[in-house]
Amino acid sequence: ALLVCALCCVFCGGLHSAEKGDKITYKDLLSEKISPELFQKIDALPPAERKSIAKELIAHAPDKFEMLFLLFYKHMDGLFALCEGISDNENLSPQSVRQIIFTLGTVYEGKVPNCEVSEKSKRIYEGELRKLLKKTDDRDYWLPAVGMVETCKIKSLYDDVKELSLSKDIPREEKGIIFRCLKTLEGGDTAPKEVDLENILKSNDPITLYAYAQAHDDNLVMARYLFLSLKSENPDTRLEAIVKLRKLTGRNFGYNPAAPKEIREKALRQWNEYISSEIKNRLNEK
Repeated sequence: ALLVCALCCVFCGGLHSAEKGDKITYKDLLSEKISPELFQKIDALPPAERKSIAKELIAHAPDKFEMLFLLFYKHMDGLFALCEGISDNENLSPQSVRQIIFTLGTVYEGKVPNCEVSEKSKRIYEGELRKLLKKTDDRDYWLPAVGMVETCKIKSLYDDVKELSLSKDIPREEKGIIFRCLKTLEGGDTAPKEVDLENILKSNDPITLYAYAQAHDDNLVMARYLFLSLKSENPDTRLEAIVKLRKLTGRNFGYNPAAPKEIREKALRQWNEYISSEIKNRLNEK
């Protein structure tokens, strides 16, 4: 609320001249008595001093990062440039990094009045998100990055999110968030519409199948997804898939995930016939 009121003072005018010689520190930005006079002083800051104050605030009060809007409300490119490299900054906690990318995302989206962001600044922001998406072993980094990619609809990071969805470091139960982001970037709803059901059921894209199954709690689509997993070269993936398929359908067809490929192929043909028959029955009900 403090930040909103402060920004309103800036955007609506009414600033008074400030006394020269008064030094501003990062602590002034944290004061509950932010005045129009302070805004005038901030506006007159040389770029080097503005940057120095910003670095102090990030170092001493990173959880108050949004207050940097007061320093950069007319200099957003400076704010984005300052934040280049935050994903590799060992002095920032995951919580601080999250606060920073959420705040920058608000500007990136265009939700802050009178704050235009250049293409260069957008590339900086997207670059930091890309680095965070590669930290697959720490959900405190990749999860907020996925959230901001989806919220801001950053299609240039589609391949990075898709690569993340294939990571073995991420538990399967958390991948639904990633799949939802991918569907958003594809320009569709997070869950495909019923009119697309035939294409969904016949799809060979595991991401599409899993996203739909999760969104609609659709056992047949999930069975189709698990069937594709039976073809995996990874024995652990095959084992997990057959266990879930047995539970889902009550059938097995003699499939052994540890058996030689030619033996597995025979069981796969039976699985394919069964699922294809179920798909046909489902479509005929429409």
